This record gives sequence, C-alpha cells and structure tokens, in this order.
Amino acid sequence: MPPPRAEPDAIADKLELAAQFLLFSVRAACAMWAMHSRGEPNAIRGVAGAMKDLEDRQKSRATRVKRDTLDGALLDLAAFYRDVLMVQYAAGAEIELANADRLEDLRRLAAASPPEATLRRIQAIMRCRELLTLNVAPLLAVEEMTISLFQG
Repeated sequence: MPPPRAEPDAIADKLELAAQFLLFSVRAACAMWAMHSRGEPNAIRGVAGAMKDLEDRQKSRATRVKRDTLDGALLDLAAFYRDVLMVQYAAGAEIELANADRLEDLRRLAAASPPEATLRRIQAIMRCRELLTLNVAPLLAVEEMTISLFQG
C-alpha cells in the first residue's frame, strides 16, 4: 500500500513559508551588504535581479509540487477504476486489488456500469494527466475529466 500523501495545499504552504524565510534572509543580507558597499547602485541592481530570479524559481517550484500532487491523486483514482474493472471481469475469481479496503465500493461501481464505461473513465483520467503535462490549467483539465467520469 502506498504511503499516505500530504495535502497539496499543506505542501505548498510549507514551501511558501520556507521561500518567504529565504527571501527575508536574502533581503536582510542585501541590506547589510548595501550599507557596507557605500551606496554602489550597480550592486543593488544586481541583487534585485537575483531576488526576482529567486522568487520566480520559488513560484515554479510551488506550481510543480501542486501538479505532482494532483498527478499522484489521478494515479490513485485510475488504480481505483482499474480495480473496478478487475471486479467486473473477475466473475468470482480470487484477485489481488490495490484498493482491497474499498471492496464494497468497488463491487457497487462494478455492478452499476458495464466494463466499457469503466474503460472510458480510466481513459478520461489518463487524458487529464496528459493535459496537465501540456500545461493546461489544472482546473479545466479536472473539470473535463469530472464530466467524462459522470457520463461514463
């Protein structure tokens, strides 16, 4: 069983706090350095560029963490529907499921729709993952997937 995943917002919050601390530390060091450099304007401009670069990298890192967490959740959802498909085709045979603790939910969903609909749902999840790799807005990708899951 995979280890539990942290909530995307909690990870992003911790990352944001660490970045803010780093930025504060860099700004403080820059202020001290500026006091000792006796007002050299080129030195200050160089520091401002470095600060902007640091802020951009932190924003990119936070976005990557959110997208990676969403991708992990999508993989878990795909595994759930794979288990539904396994239950649909098992016909009473002994099978090993990734979500064995959700067996009643799996059976309920397996009985409620044909295997073709389950395959379409798995394809919708994989399409959402693909859209995320193409930098489509996560909200739009998940919305499309949700509609597809509902339609079966």
